[in-house]
Amino acid sequence: MIAIEVANAQDLALHHGKDAFDAMVQVTRRLIGEHARESDVALRLGRTRFALLITRTAGAHQVLAMAQRIMDQGLRQAPELPASEHLRLHAVVAMLPEHVNGRGQGFVQALNAALDQIRPGSGLVLRELAPA
Repeated sequence: MIAIEVANAQDLALHHGKDAFDAMVQVTRRLIGEHARESDVALRLGRTRFALLITRTAGAHQVLAMAQRIMDQGLRQAPELPASEHLRLHAVVAMLPEHVNGRGQGFVQALNAALDQIRPGSGLVLRELAPA
């Protein structure tokens, strides 16, 4: 699973208004969707947080590479965003246990906590959540 936060979302809204914030949501959803396969599930975890539940993966290296590609594409200027703006993304990657058995909420909380630990002013940050 990849949890993503748009670290500069509040700056976009503050400097460019609600339309820029809405564009950020649209661009982030598009970026995640471009990397998702048919069997993957994209989620919105909060106002500036998104996730991609990746099914049938070859392993952590594949998930890390996918997260890095999403983050790299966020740096490109998207036509929906104000000129010279881009997305500064923070991401946490974790391998979901094969049998979650009702622990899904705790897993999402752990991803959110890991995102919370990243300093707001940081550049691109990609972390791997240690298995529980």
